[in-house]
Amino acid sequence: PNLPILEQWAPYKFSVSGEEATITGYTGGAAEINIPDTVSDGQNTYRVTGIGSGAFAKQSTLIKVVIPNGVKTIGPEAFIACENLNEVMLPDSLETIGTVAFAGCSSLETIDIPSGVQIIEPEAFANCPRLTAVWFLGERPAIGNNAGTDGDFRSAFPGYNKEFKAYFPFGRKGWVASQMVIPFYGV
Repeated sequence: PNLPILEQWAPYKFSVSGEEATITGYTGGAAEINIPDTVSDGQNTYRVTGIGSGAFAKQSTLIKVVIPNGVKTIGPEAFIACENLNEVMLPDSLETIGTVAFAGCSSLETIDIPSGVQIIEPEAFANCPRLTAVWFLGERPAIGNNAGTDGDFRSAFPGYNKEFKAYFPFGRKGWVASQMVIPFYGV
């Protein structure tokens, strides 16, 4: 049905499945956005549980994005070529980061991967030349081609900075320290 979109959700396009929504597009031009945790078609309100393929692709004005708790999946190419994006806040609910989801985000320098993330698909962070630190906050997810070596980091983060390091909590399951993968102590 052709229902009105409420002003609060106007810059977001979305698809619905049951009581859940996936953000499929963004028509705004803000530098900083907090993606809403719910959207409405004017009659019903839906929980946002996914960021769809290409939803924020090539948003050159985007500098910071906060993805709400409840989002489980960031789809392929979701933020591809957002060249000025330098801050991404991922939710604890996140489970999957899709292929080339953040590829070409050439201003991104560091990112925290929440403990719930189970899969980081190949080339998820391809060609992010300023990315020097990825902080994993939980057990080791399946990364890239999942060879269990530094090679799988290279498949998920190709074109990485020569100073690139991945940090993981000491004692967490699945991690093996190397020159590229370093344990941290603390929280």
